Formats: sequence, C-alpha cells, structure tokens
Amino acid sequence: MSGQITTAPPPVDHLSALIERARARLTDPNASPGQRLRLFWAYARAGRHLAASDVFEGEFRRLAADVGLDRERGIGADGIDHVVRWAWLDRNPFGGDT
Repeated sequence: MSGQITTAPPPVDHLSALIERARARLTDPNASPGQRLRLFWAYARAGRHLAASDVFEGEFRRLAADVGLDRERGIGADGIDHVVRWAWLDRNPFGGDT
C-alpha cells in the first residue's frame, strides 16, 4: 500500500430516489384517483426493502400528502395508511394477484 487513505463513496438513498420517481408519475393530471392509488401502491411495494418500516411509512404518507392523494374523494388518510401497510406486507389491497 502506498499509504493513501481511501474513502467510501457517499451512500445512495434509494428510497428517496424511488419517492422522487413516484412523485413525478403521481402528479399526472390525466390519471384517475384510482389509477394514482394503484400506482402509489406499486411504488410503495417496490420500496418496502429500502428502509425500516417507520421510515418507509412516513415517507410514503408524506408523498401521498404532497401529491394530494390523501385528499382525493374516497381515499383519505385512512385509505393511504391501508395501502402503505399492505405494500409493506407485499399484499395487494385491491384484490387479485400482486
């Protein structure tokens, strides 16, 4: 060794990157609330291994609030909580196969 100190590259926050990709898709004005909710669930399901459950849940609840999904008629905060929990468990809250 030449005595050089090497440093590790900075950590990559994969959950934040996924959230930002989801945010871009969830703001589509042409998508129905149901389509947006299913897309939200798909992103949440994809992100379930990227953080601890409390961080995961908090970030996806924040995303839903940021894009107005929790204020959609018929969804609400309880609906978001349900979808986030089922995504964490790798379950489909809409019925059918995942």
